[in-house]
Amino acid sequence: MDRDPLHLRDAHVLTMEGIENFRDIGGYQTWDGQVLRWGNVFRCGHLMEMTVADGEQLDPLEIGAIFDLRTPAERKMFPTAWTCSQQPEIFKIDLHSEDEDPKADLFQQILDGNISRDEVEAHMLDDYARMPFDFAPMLKQMFDYLLQPDAGAMVVHCTAGKDRTGLVIALLQASLGVTSDAISEDYLLSNEGFASREKLEHIVESFGHSMEQADLRMEVLRPLIVVDTFYLKAALNAIEERAGSMQAYFENTLALSVEQQQALRKKMLQPA
Repeated sequence: MDRDPLHLRDAHVLTMEGIENFRDIGGYQTWDGQVLRWGNVFRCGHLMEMTVADGEQLDPLEIGAIFDLRTPAERKMFPTAWTCSQQPEIFKIDLHSEDEDPKADLFQQILDGNISRDEVEAHMLDDYARMPFDFAPMLKQMFDYLLQPDAGAMVVHCTAGKDRTGLVIALLQASLGVTSDAISEDYLLSNEGFASREKLEHIVESFGHSMEQADLRMEVLRPLIVVDTFYLKAALNAIEERAGSMQAYFENTLALSVEQQQALRKKMLQPA
């Protein structure tokens, strides 16, 4: 695609002032030689620091829906500050109570030295194994939205835009026939810059800690702040074990029929 002002650094990574990890998932190739259309689905971290300039840049995209994968506690800590002139419909999912924030609790355990790296990795693998089923209602809403003939562009996000968002986007891409290599490529883009010291320091301070504490626990912290394809594999294995196959997961868990999948592909794909 031609590099417009939003795509200065990379065809997928959009340059924003106050939104971390904001990406366009267009352009990825499918198994039958087509590609995802640009400008339909975007992914990112929280929107608390979205600036007026960000809103002005995103206005032409006509974003009609935001799918917020965060917990109530995260939404309270990092409230959305949407600055586009068009106000989108916001979809939320509450998997935890308002005073429950598992990721923050895990973060605290790491910085307090009460958990090992192996335990953190096991926690992440367990999370990924649950997410295809925990977020099934949200995925169903996403598909229902995309199937509307007049649906505008949409944004999918969590707090960092890498794990929950990464898994949900990977499943969306899989439903559209995106190749496994392309799914992994998009998923792993979250590692570019996200785990830099500057961004990590911002996260650490957001939770009321110092980088000195984080530096002492960096080896244990790393599985929480990077993405790795073995996390995705845990989710895919769980789908195989619980649903039988990816296609059975789409049809039975998400109630997405073959005809609906075909309609989505017709709408969301274009010739390479």
